[in-house]
Amino acid sequence: MKPVFILVFLRKCQVLIKLVDHLFMLDNLKALQKGGRISKTKYLLGNVLQIKPVLDVEAGKIEVIEKIPGSKKAINIMTELFKEKKL
Repeated sequence: MKPVFILVFLRKCQVLIKLVDHLFMLDNLKALQKGGRISKTKYLLGNVLQIKPVLDVEAGKIEVIEKIPGSKKAINIMTELFKEKKL
């Protein structure tokens, strides 16, 4: 492959990266606790209160958008966020 084609491909990838957006909800906090992102206390409290974190990926970093009690509310919040971003 010629270097020119590689450069064109990389430029197109950079444009596409800016267009991709991730928004997701975790059903439970076990993975966050096991990965060391939250303490065991937060894990236990979050599970008792049925907290569902809504997360986004910005510039390769995961950011917490909202911490919602209950799946239905979290899904509604995500729907509103998608509408705002026009995804």
